[in-house]
Amino acid sequence: MKNEPNKKHHYVPVCYLKGFSENGKSLFVYNKNKNKSYSQSTKNVGCEEDLYTVKDKFIAKEKMPTWDEKYFEKQFFSSGIEAEYGIQLANIKEKATRWILNPNKDAVLTSLEKEELSLSIVVQFLRLPEVSERFYKMYNSANRKRLDLINAFFKAENPEWKDSMDLVQTNEDREQKAVIHAQIYTSQQLLDEGREILLKKAWGFMVSSSNDLYTSDYPIATISQIPNQPFVFQGLGMKGAQVLFPLASNILLSMYDVECFDNKNFALDSFVPLTNRMRDRNNLYQYAFANRDVYSARNDFSVIVTAIKENGGKPLNLQRPGVTVA
Repeated sequence: MKNEPNKKHHYVPVCYLKGFSENGKSLFVYNKNKNKSYSQSTKNVGCEEDLYTVKDKFIAKEKMPTWDEKYFEKQFFSSGIEAEYGIQLANIKEKATRWILNPNKDAVLTSLEKEELSLSIVVQFLRLPEVSERFYKMYNSANRKRLDLINAFFKAENPEWKDSMDLVQTNEDREQKAVIHAQIYTSQQLLDEGREILLKKAWGFMVSSSNDLYTSDYPIATISQIPNQPFVFQGLGMKGAQVLFPLASNILLSMYDVECFDNKNFALDSFVPLTNRMRDRNNLYQYAFANRDVYSARNDFSVIVTAIKENGGKPLNLQRPGVTVA
């Protein structure tokens, strides 16, 4: 029905996915589970049903009368975050187009623009379904541990209460997951922490005249350059980590740990040509980090086909860094 609320909530926004579409409406998808590719609308990928829907019972409990169940999908993301994000991406794409025609060493972004893009990248991570599920499990695990401590205390003080205390259980409500998720992606503390981590990194913008960069349903690839480092903030704060984030099908943002990066022969903050090596590196990591889908402007997934063949016919899957919460 035309007036039905939108149930497909994008965790990879359409304004971003359009950068991997040659017609602005559809792109090519490589499905890891089925090992096949097909064309699909940008509206039908990178989404999950009712991911950001907060039920009325929780809205009433939080005493937010101006909200409705679709507040985070419609007002917070669509009208707020994604409107600004779309402008940021369009700005970078326009500058890249000009640079291809007239290469220069000008900085791609001003200090303010860099701060704004850093925030958008952090939001992109925090809005992912994996983050929602991870924090929901952490919340319930903490509740169970808290109850165990309370039970142990009362049983020690009042042994006769043992049977009664054993009956006390925590109640898990899957609908509460959206509430916990909202508390994460709207947390100013987390947003500020993630932004500062990114701003301390060395940024490199790589651009090509070809539209052959992949992205995925998990588009931020964090690559450990130093073994045995603790995962901090999805790996963004991990010592030595390189972050690969394709901004469009021909623009790759690569961020490096300043302490571990030798930039003598690398132009930072300005555009440089995208090499075949960096293109293939991004594309392989996008495939390896993806949950299920890899996205491309072109129906050419030969890099993936070759990688699977070299891996004995098995798909490539990498362990993704998690979130360390103090």
